[in-house]
Amino acid sequence: MDGKDAIIDKIVKDAESKAEELILGAKEFAKEKKKAAEFWAKEYGKTQSDITRRDASDIVERRKIVAQLETKKITLKYKRALVDEAFDSVYEKLCSLGKKEYVAFVEKLLCENAETGDTVVLSGDGKIGAHELEKMPVFSEKKLSLSDKAGDFTGGVKLIGKTCDKDLSFKSVVEEAKENYTSPVAAILFS
Repeated sequence: MDGKDAIIDKIVKDAESKAEELILGAKEFAKEKKKAAEFWAKEYGKTQSDITRRDASDIVERRKIVAQLETKKITLKYKRALVDEAFDSVYEKLCSLGKKEYVAFVEKLLCENAETGDTVVLSGDGKIGAHELEKMPVFSEKKLSLSDKAGDFTGGVKLIGKTCDKDLSFKSVVEEAKENYTSPVAAILFS
């Protein structure tokens, strides 16, 4: 298992563990909400007049539906928070990569995205410098140049090109992954 797979495996395991914890909490909270709604409906039905007694079953049913909807809203909120947390965790793990893995990941980003003649803007975190960048085969193959100023971002690089600029900062890469993979990640976390 290479470093990337290990990172992904760790992220998925952490996310699954956190998902179970959040789902249990959400279910418990939902049970309490449902019990409170059922209790309220029961008390309300006892204290009302004959008209209310006739309509009590409808009121209880509506309260159950409201409680179920509230439970679903709360569960969805926790699921969204968990998915966001999973992607935040990916970003944090990318930013905390060791030097070797960090350089390899940046090189992969450049190989996949750089166009001939692009200018590379390094992140302001200083984890990779001109020396490491210029040693990458892609740097000479695609005739890349290095910007004399570091970017105001953490992790990754940005490319300034003749036709378009590309944001390959770790934050941007994770946000793009989030847009593309939220549904599959949620499916894995909540299956």
